[in-house]
Amino acid sequence: MSQEEQSVKDRLEVRKSQANALCQSGITTELLDVIIGFEALEKFRRATPTDPNKLSNTTPNQERNQWKS
Repeated sequence: MSQEEQSVKDRLEVRKSQANALCQSGITTELLDVIIGFEALEKFRRATPTDPNKLSNTTPNQERNQWKS
């Protein structure tokens, strides 16, 4: 193999490595976006009551008693 051919192969290898690093950086960024979004949804889910009765500051019995008077 001539020196020129080896030089071309070396440069191609460097370019492939650069392209792979760039691709991996994009994948990492996308993955972090997904993880951050998931964590935000989980935080919101934990902070939001799933029981509709818990959305009010009064209990259902207190609400019924308010309407009776």
